[in-house]
Amino acid sequence: MYKEVRKSAQNVYKDVDLEKRQVVTAFATYGSKDRDGDIANKGMFTKSWKEFTDVRVFENHDKTKAPGKIDELWDDDKQAYAKIKMGRHTLGNDTLLQIQDEIIKDSSYLFVPQKGKDLGSGNYSYTEVFHKEVSVLTHWGAHPESKIKAVAKAAGDFTLAPEILKELSSDEVVYLKNFIAAYNSNLQDLVTFSQGLNENSDLWVWVNDMISRVSDQISNFKYKIMWYGPKQKSENDELINRLTKLKSFCSNSKASDECIQNILKEANEIETLLSGQPVSTQSSTESTREQQKGSNDSNLLNLQLLNLSMSLENGD
Repeated sequence: MYKEVRKSAQNVYKDVDLEKRQVVTAFATYGSKDRDGDIANKGMFTKSWKEFTDVRVFENHDKTKAPGKIDELWDDDKQAYAKIKMGRHTLGNDTLLQIQDEIIKDSSYLFVPQKGKDLGSGNYSYTEVFHKEVSVLTHWGAHPESKIKAVAKAAGDFTLAPEILKELSSDEVVYLKNFIAAYNSNLQDLVTFSQGLNENSDLWVWVNDMISRVSDQISNFKYKIMWYGPKQKSENDELINRLTKLKSFCSNSKASDECIQNILKEANEIETLLSGQPVSTQSSTESTREQQKGSNDSNLLNLQLLNLSMSLENGD
């Protein structure tokens, strides 16, 4: 019996049409490995979409939270898309507002594998899946080329979002590269060893199996570096950027009290994290400074946020 699989992707929502209440997510990218080492392939959704028309939309895969519904599913040679219409209830409104302000950036899809090729090391190339849901969520995604765009535009008009941030430190990258070098040496030794064997040797088949396994491990290490290698921005810069957006959202948004309280909780967690890091929170990039221009006085903004938090807690 096949188990359900979740795949997520970091996305960027742009030009959201609040009047039409629609967004489009390119939730799957075909033909290349994602962060988990799996590959999605064109046509893998075709049978499911024809036979199952009740693909749902949830928030964070929580089946009790449905911000909208699927209006359309389709794909091209590169990606699979879902057009989502958000509801007029509180969760639908909150989701739209958070997408508009780039508080929510990510999406995910849930499926049950039906057919595919085993790539080794627990990875697969999927050729047929049973597609069950698309979710909006808050954590980073599995594939950097899967994006969320606005609707009311043709698929060909979409502008791809910037590449996702990566997570490994420089020391960790060096560590992986050392492993790659060692495995490359082992691989060369195995190839040389195999050339001297004949079909009567007990190791004739084994050595080729080992060559395949070592080569696959090298590939996995290289993919880790590709997806999680050194960032163009520091982690602090991204946290500061995120914190600025969260504060701005809470101060100016028309979202529900529950939504704002959740955003305030995340903002407090980021401030706590920043306060415990050795890198100064003042070392933001020019991009981050430009995003902070809307606030002339960060201390005043913090005070306004505190007042807002207290009023929410008191039920005012």
